[in-house]
Amino acid sequence: IIAAIESLRKLHPQKIIVAVPVADVCVKAKMTKLADKFVCTMLVDPLEAVGHWYQDFSQTEDEEVIELLKS
Repeated sequence: IIAAIESLRKLHPQKIIVAVPVADVCVKAKMTKLADKFVCTMLVDPLEAVGHWYQDFSQTEDEEVIELLKS
């Protein structure tokens, strides 16, 4: 996310909003400094692994990603 924000800043957008479903509490301070707005539905301590917070966190196959990027 940090790399994406830094890249986007070079394009001079009006606003950068970072929105995530779950994040570790320590991420909030950093994201609010980097982005114009940080939205997170669930801040947890500790995060441990993102997959722990989903009922289905199955992997997405490369072929599916390629097809989605084509559309």
